[in-house]
Amino acid sequence: MKLTKAQRAGIKMKFGGMCSYCGELLGEKWQADHLIPIRRNGDGTCMNPEHDVIENLMPACTICNKNKHSFTLEFWRKQLEDSNRKLRDYVANYRLALMFGQVQETTSQIVFHFEKWEQQPKGKYNWSLIPEHVQFMATDEDGMACGWLVEPKIMGDAWRHQSHLSAFFNINARDNYLNHFRGDWKESLEKRPEEQSP
Repeated sequence: MKLTKAQRAGIKMKFGGMCSYCGELLGEKWQADHLIPIRRNGDGTCMNPEHDVIENLMPACTICNKNKHSFTLEFWRKQLEDSNRKLRDYVANYRLALMFGQVQETTSQIVFHFEKWEQQPKGKYNWSLIPEHVQFMATDEDGMACGWLVEPKIMGDAWRHQSHLSAFFNINARDNYLNHFRGDWKESLEKRPEEQSP
């Protein structure tokens, strides 16, 4: 499926500008993955065109997209959850790292970024996790969300305010709180809801 520039931009921001699987911030090189895999004939035509639609496309980093390949989501999840065994069985350096306490294994179930995202509150921001002094939230074009004491305006490719009451709270890809704003960054401004005011 050939995407327009606007469609690609929309898919990229579907889960906060992050890979829908691992949650890494997407850079310039990312891929649109088919959540439900498609299969192609020898001539390149799609065998199941009902899945070659924009609603089935997920933003993915190149590592996740390549590793998921044409697997179903649940098959790939099981493959990932079996990684510890494969490493123990086939990689001597990994076994040494285990022996000397350099690696700590987990048996946790794999939960993909988009699954965590979908469990978050459906407003623009989760105000219960944002410091009480922040009165406005807005997300810049690069996916960075900022909290403001006063209402900011768009200046260039970001939200700004000329006073010193500028951004006091930032959300980036490495924070525990996920910026779950979706859509056009120019529509991301939100005032703290009254029920969430201190």
